[in-house]
Amino acid sequence: MLNSSRKFLRTNPASSLMSGSGSNITSASPIMKSAALILSGALSRGSYLEVPKFSSVPEAFYNNLFVKRLFHTSTICKASRVSPAKLARLEYEAQTSNNMDRKAEYLQALFDLEHYQMVVQLVDSGSYSLDHPLIRQIYRTSLERIGGVYQENVPRTNYYSYSQSQQQQQSPPTFTSPPQDNSYIHTFNFPHQPQPVMLPQKLVVTMDDSFFTRFNRVNVTRSFISLLFSLAIVGLFFYLAYYTPNDPTKQKQGGGGLGSMFGQTSYKPITNVETRFNDVKGIDECRGELEEIVDFLKNPEKFNKLGGKLPKGVLLVGKPGVGKTLLAKAIAGEAGVPFFFCSGSEFDEMFVGVGARRIRELFAAARKQAPCIIFIDEIDSLGGKRTAKDPFYSKQTLNQILSEMDGFKSSEGIIVIGATNLLESLDKALIRPGRFDRHIEVPLPDLKGRKEILDLYLKKVPLNPTVNVETIAKKTTGFTGADLENLVNVASIRACTKNKEQISGDDIDYAFDRIVMGIARTSSINVMNEKDKEITAIHECGHALVVLLNQKKSSQLNKDILHKLTIIPRGSALGFTASLPEREVHHMSKQQYLQIIEKALGGVVAEEIIYGKDNVTSGCTSDLQHATNVARSMVTRFGMSELGLIDFTEESSMYQKGPEFSPETKRLIDIEIQKIVNSSYERVRAMLKENESELRKLAKELVKYETLSGKEVLDILEGREVKRSIVGEVDF
Repeated sequence: MLNSSRKFLRTNPASSLMSGSGSNITSASPIMKSAALILSGALSRGSYLEVPKFSSVPEAFYNNLFVKRLFHTSTICKASRVSPAKLARLEYEAQTSNNMDRKAEYLQALFDLEHYQMVVQLVDSGSYSLDHPLIRQIYRTSLERIGGVYQENVPRTNYYSYSQSQQQQQSPPTFTSPPQDNSYIHTFNFPHQPQPVMLPQKLVVTMDDSFFTRFNRVNVTRSFISLLFSLAIVGLFFYLAYYTPNDPTKQKQGGGGLGSMFGQTSYKPITNVETRFNDVKGIDECRGELEEIVDFLKNPEKFNKLGGKLPKGVLLVGKPGVGKTLLAKAIAGEAGVPFFFCSGSEFDEMFVGVGARRIRELFAAARKQAPCIIFIDEIDSLGGKRTAKDPFYSKQTLNQILSEMDGFKSSEGIIVIGATNLLESLDKALIRPGRFDRHIEVPLPDLKGRKEILDLYLKKVPLNPTVNVETIAKKTTGFTGADLENLVNVASIRACTKNKEQISGDDIDYAFDRIVMGIARTSSINVMNEKDKEITAIHECGHALVVLLNQKKSSQLNKDILHKLTIIPRGSALGFTASLPEREVHHMSKQQYLQIIEKALGGVVAEEIIYGKDNVTSGCTSDLQHATNVARSMVTRFGMSELGLIDFTEESSMYQKGPEFSPETKRLIDIEIQKIVNSSYERVRAMLKENESELRKLAKELVKYETLSGKEVLDILEGREVKRSIVGEVDF
């Protein structure tokens, strides 16, 4: 019967396991010998052991020191820091190699297992050199551990001395062969050999598993924390994927966050569009075209009587800011139909097939709401021209929209409105009749249109009655509707910063100069020395005089009017001269292009006349580039040269490859460009040389006031005094 009481023993180190008779351990196989060495090293340290008692087992069995330790295998494994296989490998390398580093590694392993006797015996055998520092250190420490004394200059066999009893205590154990029956008899030959002990057939052993309990507890805790962290990451991923923002144009099934990457998009139309055609100003021709489409949507039966069909697509083409998106909103607002808004860039993601899936979902949602309008802004981002080199997945989105607009599936009652800045970049299959039936060019607003747009935005802000809206409209030639809105907004902000109750003409002028010339860097003018101010003034006055002199002799109906010149740095320029066309420009003659070149050369020629040809500065870089580009266009595009009426345009774009010309043709083109620029230079030099006194006078006043308007320039040249405070003064 199993005794219920359990004994916990702390054994003392046994030093008598390494000696004895019988089959010596040194004659065993390397791995067996290494295992025995590790076992004996672990036993020599002692361990906690719990041994169950059986009534049929003699008491001598439990008194056997080796049997007590043998039960606690977990502690033995823990105590041994070298595996039997590794110890066998180290022994083999030490015996077969003369490398003292390998031998030292083997001795270190024996030392870690506390086999100090074996370390001493191996070193005394003569195959281990004490000249190696690690071997000498291990040998000396092992000798001290077994009670020996390390002595210098003494034969190696006398390096240590210890008693015979100590030698017997350190003798290794020997093992006899196990019996052939199942009696589990294990015989160990110790210096004081006990009698063999018969073990029971079934032996129940209870181990002190506190180490394993702690180890498993730590592992379970770590695993649990890792599991919680993984679940948190997965939960966050799905939260982002299925979070739905408050987007009035589209709701995503799970979409808004990562859900949109997987194409999980459910489009929701805008049903309360408040924009009307009365909100669209300056583009009356486009408005008339689109009003017809609104009539289609409101009264389809009216056109079906004669077989008319609702156009499937309308393409709005124009520069950025002219009002393409506003027109699409006005159509939806006037027709009172659902309006789907999306951008061409929304259909492409990192995964293949997402764009095509979104197109299908968009048209599926539109069919449920028909009649309706789908507006795709920047459609060139998904409808670009296809080439044979394009990967297949880049064509899927375009192929899907082609199929939806004019495929087997019916799209009656759905009008697709696309907006683009680059019509030439779109695929021909997309812009053919049956898909985008109508192409509407949205132009820049004319004088009347700009006045209407300014009236629309200025009604929303407090405006000084002295402000002339028509004057503002005249000098904003080339402005888009978005530019005019920005002009009013900048003027309003400036009036607020000045604590004004109303927007004045000065605020409008400030906003205009900021948009046209850039932000004034007033701090830079304060650190400029007088010489730099003088050079900049001469340069800008050269531009201004050329504009005024050409204005007097020009026979063209359209003339440039000097607006303002300044030496205050704006943007990247140290100075600026602004001139505006007298009226709307629809055609440009050769004389007008030559005047543009002459104006660009006025600055560098003025510096050359005042300071000499060798003292011209690099501030004319952008002027020379502009003059050369205009001359090149005259030769290659407009046929305004002796080469004749031939198009020599050779610039290639990503959509169209330009023609290739022979080196001789290119040389002739360069010669003509040089002729135009050189002849313009001679005319400008003659004009400014003749009016050198006016140039110096105007430059002197410009340094004083830093900024002069066109009217003030005329007053100075005609001898009238400028009624304004002087900023600085210089003589040159």
